[in-house]
Amino acid sequence: MAIFMMTSARKGMPSTQMARELGITQKSAWFLAQRIRETWFKVASDDMGPNVQVDETFIGGKEANKHSDKRLHQIGGKGGKVAVVGVLQDDGDVRAEPVPNTQSHMLQGFVRAHVEAGSTVVTDAYHSYKGLKDAYTHKIVNHSVGQYVKDQAHTNGIESFWALLKRGHYGIYHMMSAKHLHRYVNEFAFRHNTAQIGTMGFINMTIGQMANKRLTYKEVISG
Repeated sequence: MAIFMMTSARKGMPSTQMARELGITQKSAWFLAQRIRETWFKVASDDMGPNVQVDETFIGGKEANKHSDKRLHQIGGKGGKVAVVGVLQDDGDVRAEPVPNTQSHMLQGFVRAHVEAGSTVVTDAYHSYKGLKDAYTHKIVNHSVGQYVKDQAHTNGIESFWALLKRGHYGIYHMMSAKHLHRYVNEFAFRHNTAQIGTMGFINMTIGQMANKRLTYKEVISG
Protein backbone atom coordinates (compact mmCIF):
# COMPACT_ATOMS: atom_id res chain seq x y z
CA MET A 1 0.00 0.00 0.00
CA ALA A 2 2.79 2.43 0.91
CA ILE A 3 4.54 1.92 -2.45
CA PHE A 4 1.28 2.45 -4.30
CA MET A 5 0.61 5.66 -2.35
CA MET A 6 4.06 7.05 -3.10
CA THR A 7 3.92 6.28 -6.81
CA SER A 8 0.34 7.58 -7.02
CA ALA A 9 1.34 10.79 -5.28
CA ARG A 10 4.19 11.20 -7.75
CA LYS A 11 1.68 11.03 -10.57
CA GLY A 12 -0.66 13.45 -8.81
CA MET A 13 -3.55 11.06 -8.19
CA PRO A 14 -6.48 12.53 -6.23
CA SER A 15 -7.53 10.85 -2.98
CA THR A 16 -10.85 9.71 -4.47
CA GLN A 17 -9.03 7.60 -7.06
CA MET A 18 -6.53 6.32 -4.48
CA ALA A 19 -9.43 5.23 -2.30
CA ARG A 20 -11.00 3.25 -5.15
CA GLU A 21 -7.70 1.62 -6.09
CA LEU A 22 -6.91 0.60 -2.49
CA GLY A 23 -10.43 -0.25 -1.37
CA ILE A 24 -10.34 2.19 1.55
CA THR A 25 -12.34 5.27 2.46
CA GLN A 26 -11.58 8.60 0.84
CA LYS A 27 -10.81 10.02 4.29
CA SER A 28 -8.15 7.36 4.88
CA ALA A 29 -6.63 7.90 1.44
CA TRP A 30 -6.54 11.67 1.98
CA PHE A 31 -4.84 11.24 5.36
CA LEU A 32 -2.23 8.87 3.94
CA ALA A 33 -1.51 11.28 1.10
CA GLN A 34 -1.05 14.16 3.55
CA ARG A 35 1.40 12.06 5.58
CA ILE A 36 3.46 11.40 2.45
CA ARG A 37 3.45 15.11 1.57
CA GLU A 38 4.65 15.87 5.10
CA THR A 39 7.54 13.46 4.52
CA TRP A 40 8.63 15.45 1.50
CA PHE A 41 9.25 18.56 3.57
CA LYS A 42 12.97 19.02 4.10
CA VAL A 43 14.60 21.79 6.07
CA ALA A 44 17.00 23.57 3.72
CA SER A 45 20.61 23.12 4.81
CA ASP A 46 22.40 24.69 1.86
CA ASP A 47 22.20 27.80 -0.27
CA MET A 48 20.63 27.89 -3.71
CA GLY A 49 23.15 30.20 -5.44
CA PRO A 50 25.00 31.42 -7.36
CA ASN A 51 22.27 32.10 -9.95
CA VAL A 52 18.61 31.96 -8.99
CA GLN A 53 15.17 33.13 -10.02
CA VAL A 54 12.69 34.34 -7.41
CA ASP A 55 8.97 34.95 -7.87
CA GLU A 56 5.67 34.82 -6.05
CA THR A 57 2.22 33.62 -7.05
CA PHE A 58 -1.23 33.20 -5.54
CA ILE A 59 -3.19 30.00 -5.06
CA GLY A 60 -6.90 29.57 -4.43
CA GLY A 61 -10.06 31.48 -5.21
CA LYS A 62 -10.98 32.51 -8.73
CA GLU A 63 -8.82 34.53 -11.07
CA ALA A 64 -11.74 36.93 -11.55
CA ASN A 65 -11.43 37.83 -7.87
CA LYS A 66 -7.75 38.70 -8.09
CA HIS A 67 -7.05 42.23 -6.86
CA SER A 68 -4.50 44.38 -8.64
CA ASP A 69 -2.52 45.04 -5.45
CA LYS A 70 -0.54 41.93 -4.48
CA ARG A 71 -0.37 43.09 -0.88
CA LEU A 72 -4.04 42.23 -0.48
CA HIS A 73 -3.43 38.67 -1.59
CA GLN A 74 -2.76 36.95 1.67
CA ILE A 75 -4.36 34.30 3.85
CA GLY A 76 -7.90 35.51 4.41
CA GLY A 77 -7.27 38.49 2.16
CA LYS A 78 -9.35 39.86 -0.69
CA GLY A 79 -9.85 37.28 -3.43
CA GLY A 80 -9.38 34.36 -1.02
CA LYS A 81 -5.89 33.64 -2.34
CA VAL A 82 -2.76 32.56 -0.52
CA ALA A 83 0.66 33.91 -1.46
CA VAL A 84 3.44 31.44 -2.29
CA VAL A 85 7.05 32.48 -2.83
CA GLY A 86 9.67 30.35 -4.54
CA VAL A 87 13.32 30.28 -5.55
CA LEU A 88 14.69 28.23 -8.45
CA GLN A 89 18.29 27.39 -9.26
CA ASP A 90 19.01 27.94 -12.92
CA ASP A 91 18.09 24.55 -14.42
CA GLY A 92 17.98 23.09 -10.91
CA ASP A 93 15.97 22.58 -7.75
CA VAL A 94 13.09 24.69 -6.53
CA ARG A 95 12.06 25.63 -3.01
CA ALA A 96 8.72 27.22 -2.29
CA GLU A 97 6.45 27.94 0.65
CA PRO A 98 3.22 29.80 1.44
CA VAL A 99 3.68 33.16 3.16
CA PRO A 100 1.21 35.39 5.05
CA ASN A 101 1.80 38.33 2.71
CA THR A 102 4.06 39.66 -0.03
CA GLN A 103 5.55 42.59 1.81
CA SER A 104 9.25 43.38 1.54
CA HIS A 105 10.32 41.83 4.83
CA MET A 106 8.57 38.58 3.95
CA LEU A 107 9.85 38.11 0.39
CA GLN A 108 13.35 39.41 1.05
CA GLY A 109 13.55 37.34 4.24
CA PHE A 110 12.78 34.24 2.17
CA VAL A 111 15.52 35.12 -0.31
CA ARG A 112 18.10 35.74 2.40
CA ALA A 113 17.22 32.43 4.08
CA HIS A 114 17.87 30.41 0.92
CA VAL A 115 20.34 32.33 -1.23
CA GLU A 116 23.95 33.06 -0.36
CA ALA A 117 25.00 36.70 -0.30
CA GLY A 118 26.75 37.73 -3.50
CA SER A 119 24.63 35.48 -5.72
CA THR A 120 22.76 36.75 -8.75
CA VAL A 121 19.01 37.01 -8.09
CA VAL A 122 16.54 37.61 -10.92
CA THR A 123 13.04 38.89 -10.09
CA ASP A 124 10.26 40.83 -11.72
CA ALA A 125 9.80 44.52 -10.95
CA TYR A 126 7.52 44.02 -7.93
CA HIS A 127 8.43 46.69 -5.36
CA SER A 128 8.87 44.24 -2.48
CA TYR A 129 12.12 43.02 -4.03
CA LYS A 130 13.71 46.47 -3.89
CA GLY A 131 16.61 46.34 -1.47
CA LEU A 132 18.04 42.99 -2.57
CA LYS A 133 20.88 44.80 -4.30
CA ASP A 134 22.41 45.43 -0.88
CA ALA A 135 23.44 41.78 -0.65
CA TYR A 136 22.98 40.39 -4.18
CA THR A 137 23.48 41.15 -7.83
CA HIS A 138 19.81 41.92 -8.42
CA LYS A 139 18.57 41.73 -12.00
CA ILE A 140 15.04 42.93 -12.71
CA VAL A 141 12.81 41.87 -15.60
CA ASN A 142 9.96 44.35 -16.01
CA HIS A 143 6.93 42.35 -17.15
CA SER A 144 4.67 45.40 -16.99
CA VAL A 145 6.31 46.86 -20.09
CA GLY A 146 6.42 43.56 -21.95
CA GLN A 147 9.97 42.69 -20.94
CA TYR A 148 10.54 39.00 -20.22
CA VAL A 149 14.27 38.60 -20.90
CA LYS A 150 16.91 41.19 -20.05
CA ASP A 151 20.58 40.49 -20.85
CA GLN A 152 19.72 36.74 -20.77
CA ALA A 153 18.15 37.15 -17.31
CA HIS A 154 14.59 35.87 -16.90
CA THR A 155 12.15 34.24 -14.49
CA ASN A 156 10.78 31.69 -16.95
CA GLY A 157 11.87 28.69 -14.88
CA ILE A 158 10.09 29.61 -11.66
CA GLU A 159 7.05 30.74 -13.64
CA SER A 160 6.94 27.31 -15.30
CA PHE A 161 6.90 25.74 -11.84
CA TRP A 162 3.95 27.94 -10.86
CA ALA A 163 2.15 26.76 -13.99
CA LEU A 164 2.62 23.12 -12.95
CA LEU A 165 1.42 23.87 -9.43
CA LYS A 166 -1.69 25.62 -10.71
CA ARG A 167 -2.48 22.88 -13.22
CA GLY A 168 -2.33 20.43 -10.33
CA HIS A 169 -4.58 22.66 -8.30
CA TYR A 170 -7.28 23.17 -10.89
CA GLY A 171 -6.93 19.95 -12.89
CA ILE A 172 -6.23 17.28 -10.25
CA TYR A 173 -7.01 18.35 -6.71
CA HIS A 174 -9.51 21.15 -7.53
CA MET A 175 -8.99 22.61 -4.08
CA MET A 176 -5.90 23.27 -1.96
CA SER A 177 -7.01 24.82 1.32
CA ALA A 178 -4.81 27.45 2.97
CA LYS A 179 -4.44 25.13 5.96
CA HIS A 180 -2.84 22.32 3.95
CA LEU A 181 -1.36 24.30 1.06
CA HIS A 182 2.21 23.95 2.36
CA ARG A 183 2.00 20.16 1.94
CA TYR A 184 0.76 20.43 -1.65
CA VAL A 185 3.57 22.89 -2.38
CA ASN A 186 5.96 20.32 -0.83
CA GLU A 187 4.56 17.71 -3.19
CA PHE A 188 5.06 19.70 -6.37
CA ALA A 189 8.51 20.93 -5.35
CA PHE A 190 9.63 17.39 -4.49
CA ARG A 191 8.25 16.04 -7.76
CA HIS A 192 10.06 18.78 -9.68
CA ASN A 193 13.34 18.15 -7.88
CA THR A 194 13.20 14.37 -8.41
CA ALA A 195 11.87 14.34 -11.97
CA GLN A 196 15.06 12.80 -13.39
CA ILE A 197 15.80 10.07 -10.82
CA GLY A 198 13.26 7.41 -11.83
CA THR A 199 10.51 5.74 -9.83
CA MET A 200 12.72 3.63 -7.54
CA GLY A 201 14.99 6.58 -6.82
CA PHE A 202 11.91 8.62 -5.98
CA ILE A 203 10.61 5.92 -3.62
CA ASN A 204 13.99 5.45 -1.92
CA MET A 205 14.40 9.19 -1.41
CA THR A 206 10.90 9.41 0.05
CA ILE A 207 11.62 6.56 2.46
CA GLY A 208 14.91 8.18 3.41
CA GLN A 209 13.08 11.32 4.53
CA MET A 210 10.56 9.50 6.74
CA ALA A 211 12.83 9.35 9.79
CA ASN A 212 11.54 11.30 12.81
CA LYS A 213 8.48 12.53 10.95
CA ARG A 214 5.05 11.68 12.30
CA LEU A 215 1.76 13.29 11.43
CA THR A 216 -1.35 12.22 13.32
CA TYR A 217 -4.90 12.53 12.04
CA LYS A 218 -5.67 14.87 14.93
CA GLU A 219 -2.87 17.18 13.83
CA VAL A 220 -4.12 17.18 10.26
CA ILE A 221 -7.70 18.14 11.09
CA SER A 222 -7.01 20.46 14.04
CA GLY A 223 -6.67 24.22 13.91
